[in-house]
Amino acid sequence: MKICADKGLFVLTLFVLAFVNISASTQLTFAQSNFTIAQAPPASGGAHAHGHDHGHVQKVPVVRVHNVADLKEHVVAGINTNSADLKALLRPGTIIHFWASWCGPCVEEIPQLERFYRDRIVDKLLAKGIRLITISNDRAIAPAARFIKKHGTTFPAYLDKEQASNLSIVGQRGLPSTVLVDADGRFHRLALGKLDWDYPNLTKILIATAARKTGVRNGAKAPAR
Repeated sequence: MKICADKGLFVLTLFVLAFVNISASTQLTFAQSNFTIAQAPPASGGAHAHGHDHGHVQKVPVVRVHNVADLKEHVVAGINTNSADLKALLRPGTIIHFWASWCGPCVEEIPQLERFYRDRIVDKLLAKGIRLITISNDRAIAPAARFIKKHGTTFPAYLDKEQASNLSIVGQRGLPSTVLVDADGRFHRLALGKLDWDYPNLTKILIATAARKTGVRNGAKAPAR
């Protein structure tokens, strides 16, 4: 798994070990992704997501117990777009992709991400309420801006100067990584490491995950019925 450690912000090792311990027989992975998007169902059938072999849509795990309401209110600096309040940006259906100009795997992922943004977000998914923003983990806006210009990317890119207090809430532990906000404002991890943006079932997964709504926020248990 190729993941960049965010310079001094967090320690990745324990997190990676916790996830790679999952049995290969229960994993359902993207064809070229470095991280599991969901688990295949148990043999007896149950609450786990269905495998794509049967044409069903997988469920994407919730990141911890946090949601958008837990984030600190502040403005993120626009790199190739206008600056904006972070919490206002993270509406249901928003994909948040984390990257940095110094991150090798991020550089490798950018062409595929840009193609996904142009061909599927702009042309199809925006009308269904799915949008994409990206957040740079660079320390200053200059290197991030040079990166965006060099690669000719058109997806919205921001620099979060309050990243130290927000990363643990979003659940980001390495670069690149990608999460999605559902209808309750909860974060769902799509990938830790490079995501296969050409995965055939990705559009269905995004739409289904964005629509998930339980009425349960911040990890509270639903009332007994």
